[in-house]
Amino acid sequence: MSLFVVSRRKIVYQQNALGSSQVICVPGADQVQVLKDAAGTANVIRPAGKAMTRQGPQLYRVFKGQRTVYGALPLELRERRESLKVWLAEDLAPQDVDAFFYMFSSSVIVHGVRERTDEGKLAWRTAQLVFSDKNEDLKSFDAALADYMFANQDQKVCVAVANDIKLFRSVQNIATPLGLTPVPFSTLKPMPGLAPLYSHFNFTWVYLLIMALGAAGVAAMISMYALKQISISQTEQNISQIETQIQAVQINPRVGHIRQAAAVLAEIVTPFSVSPTRLIAAAGEPLVPFGQIRDILLGTVTAEKVQQLGSTLESSEIGVEVNVAEGVDLLLSDQETRAKTMLETSPWVRKIIRAGAIGTDLGLIMILKPLHQEEVTQ
Repeated sequence: MSLFVVSRRKIVYQQNALGSSQVICVPGADQVQVLKDAAGTANVIRPAGKAMTRQGPQLYRVFKGQRTVYGALPLELRERRESLKVWLAEDLAPQDVDAFFYMFSSSVIVHGVRERTDEGKLAWRTAQLVFSDKNEDLKSFDAALADYMFANQDQKVCVAVANDIKLFRSVQNIATPLGLTPVPFSTLKPMPGLAPLYSHFNFTWVYLLIMALGAAGVAAMISMYALKQISISQTEQNISQIETQIQAVQINPRVGHIRQAAAVLAEIVTPFSVSPTRLIAAAGEPLVPFGQIRDILLGTVTAEKVQQLGSTLESSEIGVEVNVAEGVDLLLSDQETRAKTMLETSPWVRKIIRAGAIGTDLGLIMILKPLHQEEVTQ
């Protein structure tokens, strides 16, 4: 466990180790604010001295509706990934002692005394001991401890030393003659149920989760890119194949890759027995009463197609397919009436067959008798 001591808004001692971190806070008198309510919106009970600078998360504790602020946590501690807890120095003092000396190094010593306030309550007053002679810190500590024990012989004092064997033995040689037994600082624990001034959990898992999500996102992007490239490659291959087929058709435009090319060529070279103009006139004019003619298709009606519709097509006859716009809106009775009228007035039409509907268009097949010029009225 890493150990830090924060005094007067700065870190005065640190001992880095694996695992979580523990911070001992020794606030100055001008840093402490006591507020009337837990929300911290009421007036300050006693002056806090100079204004506190918020350089990090606020360190506070709420007790019986009273909120006490002890300053702010340095940002370098707030940004640590490991789990961290901040305690007051007196939080770790045994409940049956009246004073304590925490020795973290020869120059960092925290002293606390339990006193009775003006209101008659017991409270701790803590401070960091600073000796004038920096080169004789242990001798100064020896003198300070001896003076305190001489003046307070009836008090129980706790002396704790950080995890330094050499320092522990030196303090042991000083405290033993005074009837004191030093203990390792790591053995001191907060009182059960006491909440720390500030804490945060281990951010390492958050960072690992973010990294995992980032890695998953990158992998997904790479996979999508690979799939896209494969799709593009397949599309390019299809385009290349189509271009090859187009080139083959262009080389032999009459045949190309058409199935049953001989039959198609035979159909192409076979002329109509009647000119297309006469066929269009013969098929279109009788159907004017049915509505607007959208398409007149020549050469699409075969004997097989007519037979499927329940009729016949003689070899000398011609079938023409006609699509009438909005023809399906007509009632069947109206269609039959108009068809009969058309057959009576157009003797070159042997039969009219209803072939179905395409959307709102009505599909009709006209079976024309062998045409002569005089049979088609202009």
